[in-house]
Amino acid sequence: MKDIPSYAQALMADLGPQTQAVDSVGFDGELGAWCVGFENESMLLLEWFGEQESFLLHAELGAPPAQGQLAAFQAALAYNAMWRENGGAHIGMVGGGGELALMLALPARSLTLAQLQQVLLGMASLAEHWRQGIAQSGSDGAGEPAMPSPMDRV
Repeated sequence: MKDIPSYAQALMADLGPQTQAVDSVGFDGELGAWCVGFENESMLLLEWFGEQESFLLHAELGAPPAQGQLAAFQAALAYNAMWRENGGAHIGMVGGGGELALMLALPARSLTLAQLQQVLLGMASLAEHWRQGIAQSGSDGAGEPAMPSPMDRV
């Protein structure tokens, strides 16, 4: 089990009961990670990164269909290039099947519950928009996915 400071544990313990949109918060001690489930059935993984005293947030976005891969990957790269404007969030490929994920390192030392709620709800909403855009990429005939703007922030 990872050594997780009490302030980080307290934030996560308060998150579920004090956040209306959160249905569940589960913890895996071996991984040092929480899984946060939302009422819209989306999920975020928050892994503790002790060296930087940060939560690493991770939202799976899915894999684009074959005809939309190029457009989806280009949209992800454009989003990553706007890191200053999008709050430091980035999209990367995870696994070997072309699956994409939205990720963000969130410093936790002085993080309040209200700030954590705002970031998680924003990330869950942004991830849902990306999921829809990725799933539909290449399906409009023009080869361009209906992706969120690179300026969208977490």
